[in-house]
Amino acid sequence: MLRIAPDAVSYSQFSIDPLPQLEDGDITDWVLEPNGHIYALARRVLKYSDVTVPIEFGDTFIVHWDPSGKLVNQVRLALDANGFSPTGLALLAGGDYLIVGYTRIGDKIRVLAQSFGVNGGLMNKLDLGHDGTKASKGRTVRSKRVYHPMAVKANGLIYVLRGTTTEPVYVFSETGSLEGTLLLKYPGLEFDSPHIFKNDLIVHAHRPIADNVPTFTFRSGPGRVDYPVFDLHTGEVVQEYYWNEETIGLVCYTRDVLTFIGQDVSSTPTVWAIFFAKPGRPMKQNDSRAKKVQNSRVLVANWPRNQEPVATPPHSR
Repeated sequence: MLRIAPDAVSYSQFSIDPLPQLEDGDITDWVLEPNGHIYALARRVLKYSDVTVPIEFGDTFIVHWDPSGKLVNQVRLALDANGFSPTGLALLAGGDYLIVGYTRIGDKIRVLAQSFGVNGGLMNKLDLGHDGTKASKGRTVRSKRVYHPMAVKANGLIYVLRGTTTEPVYVFSETGSLEGTLLLKYPGLEFDSPHIFKNDLIVHAHRPIADNVPTFTFRSGPGRVDYPVFDLHTGEVVQEYYWNEETIGLVCYTRDVLTFIGQDVSSTPTVWAIFFAKPGRPMKQNDSRAKKVQNSRVLVANWPRNQEPVATPPHSR
């Protein structure tokens, strides 16, 4: 893991390789707390596939670093891995841990959770998905987050969700008790990169993947990328941003600025950069999506391109 400074030049590296049982381990998820401390959900890998994908796991750990990068501790979790694949982490009040994950039964996924004490002891197990919901609407997905639940901490709550609106959002208190559920009102949407700012939940919407399509397709330019914003009280879409940039990913959101990271293909050679975008002009009302989302706005990019949206002067790092 890398912590990149605001100048996007200097950085700190956090590695599990020197740690016992994690020399060739896997970081499944991580969280950055407001105080600057970093916690990683890390697993010992017993076997990799031929393409270096972990396929067999051993013990599961929480690894904790302080803001300076010094290792604080490595805690082994008494995880019950029987029918449970951990995929997400949230820090509970008092230093306890909430681990979310899933089990797959046929074409359905059940969302599960386990909570642990500071010393790694198992405190509680929750079956959130009950009978389960359909894994995805097609045979393939654009992100494993469609299958893999994650935990997003905001507003004094923890929101557990996977990247599909067929599954409700499970809302936990910071002590680990289930407070309720929320259904996102956008039927059939699959997504990744959820971020919460105040009462807004923004996601990166996936374009549908049609079955039985040619292996190679040709396009005249980048496809459109949509970022719907949901109200966390009602589940309704209240805003939508869009542009035609596919090579960068959303990493931070406020109502004034969206922050992305990815490849700056306008440079030679291509480099990785941090980009800042702001809401631009409203969508034309004759656009079919404007009828669906009344407050839809294009994102004004921060580097010049020969395509819409028209860019402001470069503002990337």
